[in-house]
Amino acid sequence: MEIKRWYIVNRYFWVAIAILIIFITGSCSFMAMKQHEKEERIMMVEVLPSRYDKGLNELKKMNYEEAAQQFLAFKTDGKNKVISDFINNSYPNGKFLYDYSHAKNYDRKSDFSMVKSYLKTIPDTYSGEFADDIAKMKKVDWSKKESDRLNNKKEMAQALADNQGINIGANKRSVINEWGNPTKINKTETVNGVREQWVYDKGYVYFTNGEVDAIQN
Repeated sequence: MEIKRWYIVNRYFWVAIAILIIFITGSCSFMAMKQHEKEERIMMVEVLPSRYDKGLNELKKMNYEEAAQQFLAFKTDGKNKVISDFINNSYPNGKFLYDYSHAKNYDRKSDFSMVKSYLKTIPDTYSGEFADDIAKMKKVDWSKKESDRLNNKKEMAQALADNQGINIGANKRSVINEWGNPTKINKTETVNGVREQWVYDKGYVYFTNGEVDAIQN
């Protein structure tokens, strides 16, 4: 009888432990769910409205990098369904203003290929904030502007090289014949090959894979 009583007590003990574990696990899951819901509410009620207003203000002040940082919150990639649905319903223009901010920033930097890339993601039917400027920018031939920029850069580099007695595309031996040995050589590994900067008292000569591609006084 003692053995049987011990067995029954022992069995109920472990059942109680199992129930306690289930209760604690359920409580933790419930608390985590409530915390997650609280964070979602804060995001929708406080964070996103504030970010949108700040983004618009930065655009008006032509602080395009800062504006892009604010509108990044309206890109729905990686966000849960609740937040994504809220953004799409309440701030559908946010993701387009993010692209517009980047387009304006790259236009300022004269990187016209990137301008074209960001404007391409904004639909022609867009009618939100800054719609007039966006429509105007979308009419520009950014591919031609980028081609003209690169050609102008190449012509300027060639003109400078001609004045210095060095041609774009010249090899290292030709440069040494004209300018002598450099005082210092800086090398950088890039996806396009080896980039070298030869330092002289009167300027710099830049090589990519052994050929001159730029000269700087």
